[in-house]
Amino acid sequence: MMRIKAERREKLGKENAKKIRKQSYIPAVIYGQGKVYEHIKVKFGDMMKILKEETTNFEIELEDGKIYKVRLQDVQIHPVLDQPIHFDFYKLND
Repeated sequence: MMRIKAERREKLGKENAKKIRKQSYIPAVIYGQGKVYEHIKVKFGDMMKILKEETTNFEIELEDGKIYKVRLQDVQIHPVLDQPIHFDFYKLND
């Protein structure tokens, strides 16, 4: 199973999301069973590899070593640039 690294996001909101994107990251959320587990940011290049592999299930490793098995649930695409601007990941049962 493929694995990518991610970092937690402390600050949320539109302005912070813009700053994250300028740093070549994409804001994302891990949720499941009716609750949000983590607000994270993933590297643009890492997610492009996942999308090119056409896989929806993979692992996300946070900076503290915590690993989530996830499914790519939703991708928000910028209407003009045609690039991803946000990902939703659904936490799979271990």
